Amino acid sequence: MWNELTEKQRTALVYLNYFLGRIGSANDAEDHGYHDDARRMQEESCDNIGRLLRDAPFIADLFPQLESQIKDQSLFVVGWALIQREIDALLALPAAEKVRDGNAK
Repeated sequence: MWNELTEKQRTALVYLNYFLGRIGSANDAEDHGYHDDARRMQEESCDNIGRLLRDAPFIADLFPQLESQIKDQSLFVVGWALIQREIDALLALPAAEKVRDGNAK
């Protein structure tokens, strides 16, 4: 498993966490009768997550079911919150050390 993350990986996970949070907000909007807003938020979030999966392929390694959860919409039920919990744990990992001139900094 992972024991450190690069800055690029951390940034991608922060974005993924944000987009998943938007799905949670869409659920709240749906509960309060804002169906069009909820659908728009879900679509935007899924589009952005899809781009992240293409731009940061390590995300698919970490969450191999993510793409299928988007397709079957199980991500909208509880999947988003479970993945957020995993992201929180990953972001608690130390950052990978930068190497300059052969010496770790």
